[in-house]
Amino acid sequence: MRPPFLSRELPALCLVTLCGLPCQITLADSLSINTRSDLLFQRITGPGQASSFYDPGTHLLHETDLRWQGQAFGNQWNSLFNGTLRVTDSQQFDPEQVSFQKLEWKLNDAHTQINFGDYFANLSQYSLTKGIKGVGFQRNFQDDQNYLRLTYGTFDGQWAYLYHRPSGEPMDRFGGGARLQRAWEKFRFGLNLAQVADRNDDPNRLATTPAYSQILPAADWEYRNGSLVVSGEHAYSDTDTQATAGGATTSKSGSAHKLVMRAAFKSINLDGQAERVASDFLSLGGGATPDRLRYYLKADYKLTREWRLFGIFDDYRDNLDNQKTATTESTTWEAGLRKSRAFDRRHMNVALSWRVRNLDVSDASRDQVTHRIKLKVNDRIANDFDVRGELEQILDKDHRTADNAQSTLFDLGIGYRKRLENKWDMRANLDIGRQETGTLNTSGTDVNDRVRLSLNADKGNGTVLGCSYEWNASDLVAATGDNRHKRASAFWQSRPAWIKDGSLKLEYSDYDHQFLQRAGDNYREQILKLSLQWNFQKEAKQ
Repeated sequence: MRPPFLSRELPALCLVTLCGLPCQITLADSLSINTRSDLLFQRITGPGQASSFYDPGTHLLHETDLRWQGQAFGNQWNSLFNGTLRVTDSQQFDPEQVSFQKLEWKLNDAHTQINFGDYFANLSQYSLTKGIKGVGFQRNFQDDQNYLRLTYGTFDGQWAYLYHRPSGEPMDRFGGGARLQRAWEKFRFGLNLAQVADRNDDPNRLATTPAYSQILPAADWEYRNGSLVVSGEHAYSDTDTQATAGGATTSKSGSAHKLVMRAAFKSINLDGQAERVASDFLSLGGGATPDRLRYYLKADYKLTREWRLFGIFDDYRDNLDNQKTATTESTTWEAGLRKSRAFDRRHMNVALSWRVRNLDVSDASRDQVTHRIKLKVNDRIANDFDVRGELEQILDKDHRTADNAQSTLFDLGIGYRKRLENKWDMRANLDIGRQETGTLNTSGTDVNDRVRLSLNADKGNGTVLGCSYEWNASDLVAATGDNRHKRASAFWQSRPAWIKDGSLKLEYSDYDHQFLQRAGDNYREQILKLSLQWNFQKEAKQ
């Protein structure tokens, strides 16, 4: 099975069409241009500076968004064009110095919509949910719940891939499909057909990179009756695979099924899901985890106005076709209580939960149970302070080796907000956390500490001042793993009168990375950024 697909050159017609857009529109009713310009001074020092993500020196990043809305083709169609152009001299932001980040042209009338360029091709979860560069078409029959949708294009992540071959370009992949949906008062039904194929003779294809070609039909449905919603999807994939360039082609097929339920009955809410995805099911344009059988149910029961009880059951296993030497099964049970207005405090909420997770492999390579106890509390004090805390205790036990491990997570947050008499809105946040992680079959405990303090002042007229400090420390069992990371930053933002509908922002950040046993890896990043945002708006004619 090798379905045909578009050549590399044909999707580039979208770019040609979009570039000729102004010739097709009679007169723009509204035009919006938003520009963002960043001037950066980046200084990287230290023996480990090669590890930094940032590109040292002075760099420019500029982006212009254009939105043009009006009438086209004799005022028969509503027209909307969206485009984003990026200009930069830094490979950190974009390997291309000049590039289109977005090009989209949409035409619509009372019953039809046509998209050119960047388009989110959405048929169904299993069949196709992918951003493409190509064409989308939808014809509504009665309303937007009864329609025929067609789409096709390239999965290229950058427009540059369509008109030249920059370094690092992956193998071309093309795809699309059709969806027919019919809806009634309580029931909706959809038929989907997706086709995706790689260009197996692409010069950018590596010799060991597999190339795929696929046809995937799917059907989905939904039933609604009051507070009960039941939906499902059923799909079948037929896939050809060429494992290596010039090699033999193999075929495989598989099915996927999903059932979802949401319901509310008086004081109880239910969320459930059952899913079975075959080992040989593959979705190139949609989303699914092959070789999985999963059952999930969550219940939330309102005992009183202030007390709620919840429970979760989650069971998963693989090796559905017995091709693996062992089967992995994971079963999780969780129960908990939530209390609002605890201790007669209006804004206090308390939640306590206990989770048990069993992980078992049939060849006895793993037989592990994990207990987690979690306590969360949040409250408001004196109308200006918000306090939140979380304590989590995890106990692991391996029945196979009789080893035990213990982990503890602690978080404390304090927030302050007050509006002063001079109209300044003041905000402050302090977050403190510690995580102690024990690992089965490993002696010792990893300790991670973090502290973050931030202060913001907003005058309400566009002037904002802020600063923050963050400290992270890791003391690890690994002999060379200890490290310290510190970050200090400050910014000033304003809307001066000489920038109409725009803003000016100046920010400075200082990152210090220290590796205690590897001083040769230490480095420091100092970044000063000046940002200018400017907007132009031409309102629609009345």
